[in-house]
Amino acid sequence: DTNQRLDTNLTNLKSDYIKNLRLDGERLWSIDKCNSQPSFLAKVIDIWQTANNEDFSNVGIDENFNISKPFAAAKSSGDCFKDCRDKSKVSFNKYSYQHIIESIPPINVAHFHKKQGKKSVVTNCKSNSLGLQKKSIKVIAEKINMSDLEEFKKAARAGKFYETFQKILEKEEKRECTRDEVKKMMFVILFAAAGYNPAEKKLLEKHFPNLVGFANEFKRAWRDYYIDKGEDYAAARKKGKASLAVTLQQIESVIFIDVILTKLLRMGYRVFTKHDSILCKESDVEAVTAIVREELNRELGIDSYTLKTELA
Repeated sequence: DTNQRLDTNLTNLKSDYIKNLRLDGERLWSIDKCNSQPSFLAKVIDIWQTANNEDFSNVGIDENFNISKPFAAAKSSGDCFKDCRDKSKVSFNKYSYQHIIESIPPINVAHFHKKQGKKSVVTNCKSNSLGLQKKSIKVIAEKINMSDLEEFKKAARAGKFYETFQKILEKEEKRECTRDEVKKMMFVILFAAAGYNPAEKKLLEKHFPNLVGFANEFKRAWRDYYIDKGEDYAAARKKGKASLAVTLQQIESVIFIDVILTKLLRMGYRVFTKHDSILCKESDVEAVTAIVREELNRELGIDSYTLKTELA
């Protein structure tokens, strides 16, 4: 019931205690997807960009962009789901990866790439008064600078996004924060209400303006969706505020629980999950890691994520 996540005593156990657990006399190893939430967000942004013209020129693009159709492109995961459903006795949730991403409402991101040029004077030769000057709007087809999104995606996929912002804080704010502190800070910045604007978010927006803009518009789109469904503003705003975090958690759950865990259990491995990681015996770690990579390659693409394997 918690965003389709699998919550157990193990997922809620402090990491310091997991090192004391044994399975068949062996310590548990963790196969962890680094920067899990940011890298899933990178995937969402990737598909959104593809859907709305990667050049982001203002030629022939409407003011509202529907993110749902392109998410059908995520059917790279379709075969995997079919494989799991056909060969497993697991009772699947009515939701799937496709269902989650196809349910995302239209996201109004016109301000990212709609630019209007200066007014220019032209002669309307068909006018009754020859030479009558009329003003018209000259629209400039200009590629918008979205390089910050590329930098974000690159850092997230390399598992280094938190470290990237850590360096920004040190350089510009003279603040020394641990990686865990930056991670918690980033969750607050990206997953709080769109109108929440602390100093840290302003700093992030300075370096990643389109990332912050996308996160804000995502939450506003869901807020408007719930309002259109008849919910009062307060309730819609609350759900909209949580929408980005919930969506990424649901995608994470479908990939790690419905796909990876299901396949591993079906193959006879004794493994556990802790949200974005798989826990297994040391004797199984090489084989389990290979399977995790195979499924993540299918879902997210090769070189679009980073795994860290270590003693839990």
